[in-house]
Amino acid sequence: MTIHSPRSAVPHILNLGVSGIRGAAFRDALAERGVCVSVKSACSVENTPSRAVYAVTRNRRQALESWRVSLSHRTTMEELDEFIRIFDEVREWLTK
Repeated sequence: MTIHSPRSAVPHILNLGVSGIRGAAFRDALAERGVCVSVKSACSVENTPSRAVYAVTRNRRQALESWRVSLSHRTTMEELDEFIRIFDEVREWLTK
């Protein structure tokens, strides 16, 4: 897993990527398990890299593999633990 968010980014939004797995595929697999994340803005074109991530990484592959998760002041530790469990499950399933 790679964290694409720079240290100066807002702390409640994290942009991640898993090498070799398209961000849209990770998003869809998480959604099947009840977890909602975003790949790009709603007005973006499918199968194109995230412009924001590309601007930070200058790497097309990483920009295509990226997705973001947003937290709020209402996010609980139990929800974070469940997210980590599901993340690990999805990563393992998609890398087989």
